Amino acid sequence: MNLSLFLRLGRVSNLPTVWSNVLAGALLSGAAFHVNQLLVLCAAFSAFYVGGMFLNDAFDAEYDAVSRPERPIPRGEIDRTTVYTMGGALLVLGIMLIGMHSILFENQLRMEPLLYSISLSVCIIWYNADHQKTLIGPVLMGLNRVYVYATTAFALTTEPDVLVWYGCGGMLSYLIGLTFLSQQEDLRRASSLWPVAFLILALAYPVLSIFSGETEWNGPLTLGVLLCLCVWVARSVSLLRPREGEPRMRQSIVSLIAGISLLDALAGGLRDHWLGVLVAFAAFALSLVGQKWVAGT
Repeated sequence: MNLSLFLRLGRVSNLPTVWSNVLAGALLSGAAFHVNQLLVLCAAFSAFYVGGMFLNDAFDAEYDAVSRPERPIPRGEIDRTTVYTMGGALLVLGIMLIGMHSILFENQLRMEPLLYSISLSVCIIWYNADHQKTLIGPVLMGLNRVYVYATTAFALTTEPDVLVWYGCGGMLSYLIGLTFLSQQEDLRRASSLWPVAFLILALAYPVLSIFSGETEWNGPLTLGVLLCLCVWVARSVSLLRPREGEPRMRQSIVSLIAGISLLDALAGGLRDHWLGVLVAFAAFALSLVGQKWVAGT
């Protein structure tokens, strides 16, 4: 397998959104952490993400042969069995890295993050095997990102701050809306816009956390990030309608995927952590650049 094929199968242009998920989970957890810890966790969740994308192509090979013949398996660039094997191996690698994290930094194997990582693997496989057949698919996709938050939080502390669950709720809502919309990406225009309500609901989580008293109002930083996220979501949703007959559904979907990092930036805003916000925005920009070279869907 050459590098280009690996990058396309793994849709690696979206990996920065996974890394910003790790950062957001760390910030929301309220735990003290070192950069080395985040690097190991980023490596683990990169393996989970790429493995999940491999499995997505393997499970969808028959569908792609009709609707997306440009994908590697229908083009005959690699066989389905190999993709299944590599995808499964990457999930195992992710679990091993999560276990290794606690051994490296705490000299013990902690069960909470390990069990969350195993649950993440189950979610990834379940989603890929069933997402075109049941309505639970978008929820499973949302849980994949929620498990990144939760696993990161429990990898860094045994008692994460309750704020991490507010973030999980916002991320779950955003991914449900995004996934429902992505199911229409092969159409010329969106047949239904009701999933946008889930995107809007996701924007409310920092407001809820502030009014509940779980965090303090940090003024300009949180408000600035929230405003940027609102503008980006509105811009992405506007692409759901074709312009001069040209379908822009996939452009809308990949824009919303990149927007995941802006949602992560809210964690930095709520914690009044300027560097965290800047890193999340850098991940957002990196995803946009990467999507110009490697398809994000």
